[in-house]
Amino acid sequence: MESVLITGGTGLVGNVLVEELLRRKYHVIVMTRGEKDARDPNVQYAYWDVEKQTIDDAAVASADHIYTWLAPISVSSAGLIKESR
Repeated sequence: MESVLITGGTGLVGNVLVEELLRRKYHVIVMTRGEKDARDPNVQYAYWDVEKQTIDDAAVASADHIYTWLAPISVSSAGLIKESR
């Protein structure tokens, strides 16, 4: 079974993508910032911390595909993306 890691998978669009991938029999890994978002027993949740800039490397390495649905403002405000001017 192929695996898909999704960042932003607990948001409005991400939830729809998660449901569709589960329907298509993918192993779904959702990267989330908090345990309160881990509510679907059919999904593997991996954690990351924006402030500490840590991520679950094993979850990323195990994914066959990665979809990013992060809101750019969140990433930018966390200092992970440098805006060019």
